[in-house]
Amino acid sequence: MRINVFALLAAAVMISALFLPWVSTGFAGIGQSSSGRQLETIVAFFSSKFSPFQDVVGFSFINATTNSVIARAESTVAPRIIFLSLQDVTPSWFLAWTPIQVYLFFNFLYLFAVGLMTLASFANDSWSKVGRRTSIAASNLLFVTIFIYILFFFYFVTARAPAPPYSFMYLDVGFWIAIFGAALAFVSWLHPKLITINIKLKTETFNRVKHWLPAGEWEKAAVMAVAAFLAVFIFAIIYLPLL
Repeated sequence: MRINVFALLAAAVMISALFLPWVSTGFAGIGQSSSGRQLETIVAFFSSKFSPFQDVVGFSFINATTNSVIARAESTVAPRIIFLSLQDVTPSWFLAWTPIQVYLFFNFLYLFAVGLMTLASFANDSWSKVGRRTSIAASNLLFVTIFIYILFFFYFVTARAPAPPYSFMYLDVGFWIAIFGAALAFVSWLHPKLITINIKLKTETFNRVKHWLPAGEWEKAAVMAVAAFLAVFIFAIIYLPLL
């Protein structure tokens, strides 16, 4: 069996990016409170780290007069998909929840592209043509989903975030790792690196799979697309009820 190392490495990098924050935002508010006869300055910091499938929200209150921390907390939440009836849909609800629906839609497209890239890493020999085409489609889909996700995020969050200098927003490590993984996906079909692994298959198992080998290119592409879709579909069935 021959494996495209760059395609498999790209899929691994893209999956690892899901566990890291892509965008970080925060803002600070300054107020004053009186403690006895002394007037104290209180600084409140609110920060959020957004990943495709989870958000980490934290805050801290600092007494600037005494330079001491009053309170600090952090919580992890998952973006929730909202199912509304037509009677419940109002302009305000629609504008509030549309970003979340869009994020999850592109997140699943991202996972679909990762699945295609994983399958493409094993598609060699008689499947090499469809494997290369799948790598091209997956690499382009990865870049598209990453940038559309970021564009939607900045569009909806910037409109609601406080104005500088008391706020900040930047692309975090997860985004750059995702970009690196997408670049590896392009390298996987521009300059493929193949290694051979000796795996002894049982005769019965090999005969069951062998009938797929003479299939046409479109049939092979359909098999890979359906396999990647089913993997994402099963993940969605498990993931969505947990929200």
